[in-house]
Amino acid sequence: MSKVPPMNGFQKDALRNEAKARITWGEPPERVQSWLVNSGISRRQAASFLRKCMRRRAREMRLFGAVNLQRGIVALAAAIAWGIAAWALFEWMVPPGAGRFYVARFCGGLFAPSLLLATYGIWQVWLAFDRLIFGSRADGPVTDIEDSML
Repeated sequence: MSKVPPMNGFQKDALRNEAKARITWGEPPERVQSWLVNSGISRRQAASFLRKCMRRRAREMRLFGAVNLQRGIVALAAAIAWGIAAWALFEWMVPPGAGRFYVARFCGGLFAPSLLLATYGIWQVWLAFDRLIFGSRADGPVTDIEDSML
């Protein structure tokens, strides 16, 4: 086995930046650790650094979850407001007992955006809880996970 020459601080920083990038892009921590050890960093330093990287990745996932939760709450609030406005408009337009069926068909179109917003809001809240609870175990690049938030 060949001996790896000693490294200066700049080389270690470059290796750490590369390791951060590999973790961000979804490479398994075991493979990154073996790459760091083969590059000349001690196993203990590599393990310590990778723990920090994994905590950072988990923090990013929780941040994505918080964004999803905010989007979900806003969408659900908008759905409720739209539904109340559509109901109030329906009650205002149609007096009791007068051809409510035909007007109800028209006003049903007013309720459709409310249902769509509610569905989107529920989906965002679901994603939020998934990312807040299980985000640190997510596989794949962080950018792909971030893109799937929409």
